[in-house]
Amino acid sequence: MDTNKIKEIISRYQFGKENLLQHNLKIICNPYDGDILLDPFFFYKPPTKIGICPELRHTAYLEISQEFPNISVTPVLGRDNQSFVGRRDGHWYLLLSENNLMNGKSEIESSEEISSVIEQDPLLVDPCFRLITKFSGSGYKIEKLYNKEEDIKQETPLLLKKGKAIPLAISDKNEIIYLTGSFEFPQYVSFLYQKSDKDKHTMIPCDLEDPTLDGVLQGNDEIINLINHIRKTPIEYTDKPIQKPK
Repeated sequence: MDTNKIKEIISRYQFGKENLLQHNLKIICNPYDGDILLDPFFFYKPPTKIGICPELRHTAYLEISQEFPNISVTPVLGRDNQSFVGRRDGHWYLLLSENNLMNGKSEIESSEEISSVIEQDPLLVDPCFRLITKFSGSGYKIEKLYNKEEDIKQETPLLLKKGKAIPLAISDKNEIIYLTGSFEFPQYVSFLYQKSDKDKHTMIPCDLEDPTLDGVLQGNDEIINLINHIRKTPIEYTDKPIQKPK
């Protein structure tokens, strides 16, 4: 397996939701049950090279599968405890191997079957961090594996449930900016930024208009443009349960 070619493929990717700047974002919030709908939020067609975990994993799956048709490329939902911490739902990446890891199954999530995959020590490819390494030394976790990447619509919404956060960008100081909701702020919709010092991670909440974030992001003009784009987007509030559009 030519890891240099894989590096070349994922080196073109950029982590962050700057692709929202080209779209009209709708934000609907139910501050009573804590749900936030962002529509549209994920963009898949044409395959994007700017995005976050699900988007970049989708693009990497397509490009690596095309470049290496005889290699098994397995999409994974798991955890990266080194970078993303706190209130995230998980982290998306790929496992590559000479043999099919799925044994003919469409999905795997039992601990026994996941252990069997781990024992094979496949190659881990994380397009978000442009990381290529053997799984055994990665520190990553596996929660679910998929036989293939599903056929996804051009763009899809995100329903952010109470207590969850979604990453928006990573600054040049490796600070991760999240969008979330917090009852401590009048607009509820708010930001978090994650400061990392060696193995210590601190999550700092910020109101939408909090200038602290502008200071943290000084010199990161693209991220500031993204933050301001979200700030300028009107928030529609409702007391009814929010349904994710199909």
